[in-house]
Parts: sequence; structure tokens; C-alpha cells
Amino acid sequence: MSSSSDMMDEPNAVDVSAGGTARPVYTFDRLGTLEYGCQVPGHYAAGMLGTIAVI
Repeated sequence: MSSSSDMMDEPNAVDVSAGGTARPVYTFDRLGTLEYGCQVPGHYAAGMLGTIAVI
């Protein structure tokens, strides 16, 4: 797998090593359901995604 260090230019990106965990903090400014996922080629399609419900 190639390095994703160039992806860290994104303001809300989190770099997590294999087997690692992270607890990103973000303040949402509106209610709704949002989708997030890994942007490494093939990862999103393989199921590395989820949703967040802001209520």
C-alpha cells in the first residue's frame, strides 16, 4: 500500500496506522446524517465507511 502522507493536507483528515485508533474532535454546525470514509483507493469500496448522526 502506498503512503497516504500527502492526504494530510486535508483539514479534517486523520492519519491512523494499521491496527491503530483515533478520536478526532469536530464541532458540527447543523443537524443531519453525514457519511465518512477512507479515501485511499479501493478502501471506501471495500467498506471502510460509516455514518454520523448529528441530533
